[in-house]
Amino acid sequence: MIEDPPLLTIRRRFARPGADLVEAFAGLPTGFIIDAMNGRGALDGAVEPIAGGAAFCG
Repeated sequence: MIEDPPLLTIRRRFARPGADLVEAFAGLPTGFIIDAMNGRGALDGAVEPIAGGAAFCG
């Protein structure tokens, strides 16, 4: 219904880490990073990058 609030809000502008910080995490097992963040930021295994050759950091 038009009165219902949106189910999803897409934020296009937010603070991003610098390339040096991202590079520091490259190659680390994703599970280690997620565990260190108390489970925050974990993705379902079915989520994949849209662009071919792209990868998630971790």
